[in-house]
Amino acid sequence: LLPGFLAHTEFGDGLQLPRLKLAPINVRWSSGLTYNQATYVSYLVPVVRPTDSLLSASQNLANIWRNSAGLTMQPFQALTLNADLASSRDLRQYPDSTPLGRLVQAQRSEFLGFDAGVERDRALTTSMAFTPAVSRWLRPRILRTSSFVLNRYLTGRDPVRANEDTTGRFLLPQTLNNTQAWEVGAGIDLTQSVNAIFGDSSGMARAFRRVRPFDISRRTVLSSTFDMAAFQPSLGYQFAFGNTSDFLNQQGAAALAATDGHTDALTGSADLPGGFNLTASYGLTAQSQYARVLGAYQRTDIRQTDWPVGTLRWTHSMRSGPLLLLSSGVNVRQTEGTTFTPTLSGTGSTGRTSSSSLSPDASFTFRNGVSVTLNYSKVDQVNAVSGNQTQVAQRTFNATLNDVFRLPVSLSRLRRQVRASFSGLRSISTTCLSQAGGACTSVSDDRRTEISGAFYTDLVALAEAGLSFGYTVNEAREVNQYTTSLFVSASMNIQLSSGGYR
Repeated sequence: LLPGFLAHTEFGDGLQLPRLKLAPINVRWSSGLTYNQATYVSYLVPVVRPTDSLLSASQNLANIWRNSAGLTMQPFQALTLNADLASSRDLRQYPDSTPLGRLVQAQRSEFLGFDAGVERDRALTTSMAFTPAVSRWLRPRILRTSSFVLNRYLTGRDPVRANEDTTGRFLLPQTLNNTQAWEVGAGIDLTQSVNAIFGDSSGMARAFRRVRPFDISRRTVLSSTFDMAAFQPSLGYQFAFGNTSDFLNQQGAAALAATDGHTDALTGSADLPGGFNLTASYGLTAQSQYARVLGAYQRTDIRQTDWPVGTLRWTHSMRSGPLLLLSSGVNVRQTEGTTFTPTLSGTGSTGRTSSSSLSPDASFTFRNGVSVTLNYSKVDQVNAVSGNQTQVAQRTFNATLNDVFRLPVSLSRLRRQVRASFSGLRSISTTCLSQAGGACTSVSDDRRTEISGAFYTDLVALAEAGLSFGYTVNEAREVNQYTTSLFVSASMNIQLSSGGYR
């Protein structure tokens, strides 16, 4: 029934002999009991006094029965289904002196004639992955995940009414959370597609030979939180079915908070001439957050764009000379975001965030075993809200040297190896605030300088000795504070194993 361009592909071949497997490929179950009892007495002074007999001890008791079960099915080669359920039951006996204690005792159940206590928390997670093999150059996927968490409060909170009035039955105070996530994407191999269209030896094939497969996807997330929920969660809520309105309202109850958003992403990489490798990605996130304020929902819209985001790296091996390997790279990231929050007057406020980072690094490996790594990080961020603008600047430089050498004969007859490392760090973080376009006034100026080193060697087969030292200078210039610290530490690690003795 498929057209010719699909019938003779991996997707068509997979439909030639479909195999339906209804039996699960993996079944999981576990159960465990935990009983902990502790008694605490707090004394006013560290000596025995006659009045200590009047002190009352604090009792701490935990008696939990935890159960978990899971199931994995693969009806078809391209479809995988998974579900896991975990539940904890409190087996402690609660006094009937409070309304909550009486309600907890009334909610207890039995299992095979034994007291099963009352359920304290429950977690349900499911996942579905549909990854058909359409062709060598196209790998689509559809993923769905869901999570549900129930937490009951057996102490400290008052019971709730089912109908929120004096006629409803009492329920244990509980918090409900659920999350639904869909991801639709595909991995696309341009090299394979060009080879199939123009041939392996064509000029187009040679041009795309260095391009690696790239990935494109959209991920949609819905989540909600119900606090002091006066209803029992349905299966639809536990499996996170429904749309935004279903997440905001359940059985006539309004959610405390909810989130509705999606993220579009595009990622690719290529091997460039000269030993360079480039990885780049683009991301766009749009999210709406709902919070219940004074009986109504307040919606906050967040939008963020990550572009450009990429890494360029170069690696080169030296055939001669003292240098064996040279590697250098740079990471770049630019983020632009806006946040709109409505106000009671209807105008609303808009916040803008702009962030950029640049992180070059280089590493040198010498033939004698010495390696040197240099890292520099530059981060600039600007936050603007209601005419106020905050500027944050961070600069960090880090250098590390590692070497392995042998001890002289005067210290070690066997000339054991010593692993040595030295590092230096210099960081500067400044923050300034400007109002109505005025000058930026410094708010904080923190600086840190650190030099450290360490030596480690094996004394015998089962013992390792180490010596580390460091010197640190911290500056808080906004308050004229200057502190220094110096440390020297010696250590010895001995590993013993009874299996090694005869």
